[in-house]
Amino acid sequence: MPKTNDKYFYASGQLMLTGALFLFNLVAAKLVGPEQMGTWQTITLISTYGMILTIGVINGMGRNVPYYRGKGDEPEVRKTIATTLFSLLVVLAIFTVSLPVIYFSLQGEIKMTVLLGVALLCARVVNTYSVMLIRSFRNFRRLGFHQAMTALILLITIVPLFVYPDLYTVFCGVFLSLVVVVLLSKKYSGMYARSWKVFVELLRTGFPIYIVGLCFILLTTIDRVIVLGFLGTEQLGIYTIAAIAMAVLMMAPALVSNVMYPKLAEIYGSTDSLADLVPQVKMIIKLNFIFTVPIAIAFFMVFYLYVIPVYMDAYLSGREAMVIILCGCLFIPVGAGFGDLFNVIGLQARYLRNTIIGVAVNVCTGWWLVAHMGAGLEGAAAGTLAGLVVFTVLQVGTFINVLRMHNPETPL
Repeated sequence: MPKTNDKYFYASGQLMLTGALFLFNLVAAKLVGPEQMGTWQTITLISTYGMILTIGVINGMGRNVPYYRGKGDEPEVRKTIATTLFSLLVVLAIFTVSLPVIYFSLQGEIKMTVLLGVALLCARVVNTYSVMLIRSFRNFRRLGFHQAMTALILLITIVPLFVYPDLYTVFCGVFLSLVVVVLLSKKYSGMYARSWKVFVELLRTGFPIYIVGLCFILLTTIDRVIVLGFLGTEQLGIYTIAAIAMAVLMMAPALVSNVMYPKLAEIYGSTDSLADLVPQVKMIIKLNFIFTVPIAIAFFMVFYLYVIPVYMDAYLSGREAMVIILCGCLFIPVGAGFGDLFNVIGLQARYLRNTIIGVAVNVCTGWWLVAHMGAGLEGAAAGTLAGLVVFTVLQVGTFINVLRMHNPETPL
């Protein structure tokens, strides 16, 4: 059982990371300019969507390790970790082999974009494994230190940006911040006995969770693909301020999820009772709002009214899109909170259905507003807002139906 002050330590580390990401992206956007930031957004999209190649084994570990710990099955915990690590080493080997193939098969600017995207993907894989492993053992002091070290590296790499303000400096800063801290998970990692049966179980539980997560990522990032496809790289660069807003506001639900999700899995592993999870889910949503709403208001006050007009006038045309994204982020606390519950109790299919519908609404609305109505960046952002609203309404409806089906007497 983690101590309360350990959770505060983790929260402090997460807040440091949020601040560091905010400052790093702010300085990068100011110094590098919209055109190169558009290319950087493309690189991050490659690394984000490329995580599907891990086929969900990290997510399976994140669910199964605390679940088996709740049952007191330590041998199964060790086999799960070892099988996950081995699977990821295979994936990383495939990524490494693909680099020279990409180098010799592509030409021009797209070659470096894809190369940097794959390299960043490798860093993201090992970092996600590290964070998920530490989280699974609920060692929030170590996880807080992990986030604080990531933040410190990002802050240090801001300095070279003033000397070499280009895309490669931005890449190096983010890459190093993701890779260096991985050593902090070494305590829990290890090549114990691996098992094909465990691998199949990781896929069974983890792949649906990851597909849901990927669809949620699409829900919150597909607007950038629409901007890139219809408006071009420079406009995507200007849209960076909306992307920064989304990233900063999603940190709060991520913080709460990292603290509460392993607890949900442990409780469900020991009781198999949905009713025991309801108070925890309510607390998740409450905490999500407590963190998200003040951050959204502060972000608007500082960024919209001061930072962009005074220091980032090249991004002025993206201010309204940023405000629309801030409004959309206010719906994430509810949808994400119920999403943690659905992942734990094995209702990923319903979570996936709700997310896919949200993505479809996002794409159709954004495409229609941008391509046919000429709404520009605001149209893409409005698509995301519409998708998040629909997704949240569906999540709430699903929760009510599931609760009544399992135990009609449980209060909502």
